[in-house]
Amino acid sequence: MPQQWVECGHVKNLICTTRVAKERFALMGPTVCDLDAYVAAGSYATPWQHGFWGNASSTVTIDGRKYALDGAGNGTANKVTYSSYDTCLVEACNAERINKCGTTPDIFSIIGHAGLVLSYFDAGLHTNLR
Repeated sequence: MPQQWVECGHVKNLICTTRVAKERFALMGPTVCDLDAYVAAGSYATPWQHGFWGNASSTVTIDGRKYALDGAGNGTANKVTYSSYDTCLVEACNAERINKCGTTPDIFSIIGHAGLVLSYFDAGLHTNLR
């Protein structure tokens, strides 16, 4: 069976390693990946100029909140889940992609569910209700 028929559409359309996908999750702020925590833990990037936000300046503003990329922030390192901020962004994207694939079945799953319903219906027709 061809791979494109059985693969979830979100897997093909949402490539988590692209800059656009990572930036989408980075702009969600600390609820997804806490930039302050990764800077405080020293897991953002070494040196910080090579990190996700580049070397444009030592601060970045996300949703009205300013983050210091050079380590001058006040984040808590205990919120760090992954080895780096970049990895956190990719894993957040992967989690959303898996969730979308789980809630949007492919056509063969739908056909299988319909077949199961029909077999249950057929089994119910053979019982005597008296």
